[in-house]
Amino acid sequence: MLTDRATVQIAAPAEVVYDLVADLTSTGQRSPECRRVEWLAEPARPVAGARFRGRNRWRGYTWWRTARIVAADRGHEFVFATEPGRGIYHDTTTWAYRFQPADEGTTRVTESYVFRAPWWIQAMDTALGRPKALHRGMERTLANLKRAAEQHAATNTRAGKDDES
Repeated sequence: MLTDRATVQIAAPAEVVYDLVADLTSTGQRSPECRRVEWLAEPARPVAGARFRGRNRWRGYTWWRTARIVAADRGHEFVFATEPGRGIYHDTTTWAYRFQPADEGTTRVTESYVFRAPWWIQAMDTALGRPKALHRGMERTLANLKRAAEQHAATNTRAGKDDES
């Protein structure tokens, strides 16, 4: 099992940040690896049990991966797990986002993953530098999430103040 995590503090309420993460069809705007996400069936929304597939790209390789949402608790956690691959790639990765409200409307967001696979796939991934690439990817994803959430929060704050005038 390989696992890692990255954390960022975001100047936006937990619900705002959660909504951006749970909008899976916009994942490609934040992730350096996941290019596109599409729902596979009803319910085509971020609820536990819903299935989707993501189009990924790393080091020139592209692939699709099917996943199922495991937990969807708005403002608290969003978790999904990839379904085991076919053939020799019988692995799964659980991705989790945890949202902890912090001081004055800020949120501490932790993105993590747990990769479960046969030992030889884990060894191959490590030799290829995949864990380091995933860590860099999480940092970049969280930086993009921070930018989007803070921009959204600032825009809504300004709009609210304009409405009061």
